[in-house]
Amino acid sequence: MLEKSNKKVINAWAMYDWANSVYSLIIISAVFPVYYIAVTTHGHNDKVFFFGVEFINTALYSYSIAFAFLLASIITPVLLGIAEQTGRKKFFMQFFCYLRSLACAGLYFFTGENIEIGILCSLVACLSYVASLVFYSAYLPEIAQSNEHESIATKGFSYGLMGSTLL
Repeated sequence: MLEKSNKKVINAWAMYDWANSVYSLIIISAVFPVYYIAVTTHGHNDKVFFFGVEFINTALYSYSIAFAFLLASIITPVLLGIAEQTGRKKFFMQFFCYLRSLACAGLYFFTGENIEIGILCSLVACLSYVASLVFYSAYLPEIAQSNEHESIATKGFSYGLMGSTLL
């Protein structure tokens, strides 16, 4: 059990939000979607083949992100229950953080010709992002008194905004 109201622990918790917000800015909303459209549009042709099935490039990306959120909504309550019962929240948070990092690193190899790599890596990264946030949020009651939750959550949110703004 963590010591409640420890300033170092609370700052570390808030800094996780700093790093997470950078992911959501770069990969989900600003840079990767622009790159994805640029490398999957050939002249006026915006059709791509994903495992042999034809899609419009922007629709495929949207479907993959929606599917990642759907998967997260199914698996995270189960995994959080397991983590709570076994005391392994930190393990699950680390696992999803590292999995997201590997998936983002895998995006380096996406060129537009290998659409499956780009979509699968972005899907895994998004799923891992959401899942890690579930375990991150579950730590708040362990690191702070109940009367501090709102102010500490606000601190994490503001760190996240600062991280995205500075980037």
